[in-house]
Amino acid sequence: MKIAEYKQTGTRTESYTVTIPAEYDEEGNLISEEHEETRTREVPVMGMVYRDMTPEEIAELEKIQTELPEEQPTQQDRIEAQVMYTALMTDTLLTESEEA
Repeated sequence: MKIAEYKQTGTRTESYTVTIPAEYDEEGNLISEEHEETRTREVPVMGMVYRDMTPEEIAELEKIQTELPEEQPTQQDRIEAQVMYTALMTDTLLTESEEA
């Protein structure tokens, strides 16, 4: 049985520009002018990875499935099913073109 995981699949290098403001000393004299620097950073690349489930994961999944109660149909579900069955058996199922 396969399982899908969202995880890091690699990295890519991304460049960006930073504006460095001008610097002044205590007397107000310009030390360095405003300038731009190009920097790089490693950015993770995420994606779906499919792998085989381990025996422990399969056992846990089966345990959870046996613990869950079966979903019982509601009264509304039963009525809708009976109406559909009756309509099909009596050939009175309305289609969109007949309703208009």
